Amino acid sequence: MTLEQFLHLHKLIQYRRIFRKTIKAFWAILTQMALEQFQLSSLIQHHQSAQERLKQTHEEMCSITLNEIRKEVCCIRVK
Repeated sequence: MTLEQFLHLHKLIQYRRIFRKTIKAFWAILTQMALEQFQLSSLIQHHQSAQERLKQTHEEMCSITLNEIRKEVCCIRVK
């Protein structure tokens, strides 16, 4: 093997190492992005469910009539 061939081979090995490190870094970034996307989607789901519960509670509170409130107040006074 000539010196030129050896240097060429050495350069190819260096390129291979750089390529492998780049691929590992790329996969790490993709994994992190996927994790963040999953966390964001979970957060959105949690927010939507909390919003739905709040809406339901609001509807329940709005459905209470004034007469029902008076009855409750009277019951409390009697006790």
